[in-house]
Amino acid sequence: MAPASTLEETAGARPPVEVRAETQYGTAAGVLLRAAREAAPLVTGSRGLGGFAGLLPGLVAQPCARHADCPVDVFREGGR
Repeated sequence: MAPASTLEETAGARPPVEVRAETQYGTAAGVLLRAAREAAPLVTGSRGLGGFAGLLPGLVAQPCARHADCPVDVFREGGR
């Protein structure tokens, strides 16, 4: 489990949705794809490196968008 301070830093003190922390074995994309079997939609971030490379999805977002069984929303930091 992540410490409560990490969850609060990420989701805020009173998130508008239920937030739950879990620790699972595997790659980030693999763990998210397993979880996405029961999700609708799967929401992930994109690392965004700036310039042309920043337009490409990251190492987690790309396989999630390609292989998930549900819709995938990829958000960039700063809403770009």
